[in-house]
Amino acid sequence: MDDATEPSPGEKAQLYLETLRLRMDPEPYRVLGEMLQEIVRLVGSPGRAAEQVPAPQDEEYYTDEVRDELMVLVAILLTGRMDQHIVNVGSGFITVVDSDALADESRMSHLRDQAAERRRRSNEQEAVLRGIEDATRQRDDA
Repeated sequence: MDDATEPSPGEKAQLYLETLRLRMDPEPYRVLGEMLQEIVRLVGSPGRAAEQVPAPQDEEYYTDEVRDELMVLVAILLTGRMDQHIVNVGSGFITVVDSDALADESRMSHLRDQAAERRRRSNEQEAVLRGIEDATRQRDDA
């Protein structure tokens, strides 16, 4: 396929959105669309304040499926590739990778290592904050 007939990343995302529209319930699909529009607006207008998306009344529709599909759509827009996969890399982290990365064990191992390191640092920071909170509480109680 030559470059003249290759769909743009935006066209690929539109095609993927159409498949989602056919298989998702209407309300989660609507929330997904609103969130994607907000991301595109923010990218197109650096420095612009973000709107709260989803709106408080729509938070029940922000499901794991919506989160995952939003990640896939952003990856399609950024890379122009439609072969995106949601991967649980451990330590409570998920990410989206293309088929090449998924097939490359060293890349996946690196992602798992990064996730474990981020979790370790997060746990350390939480322990420090708990220590500060405990010390403050003890001082206030004295």
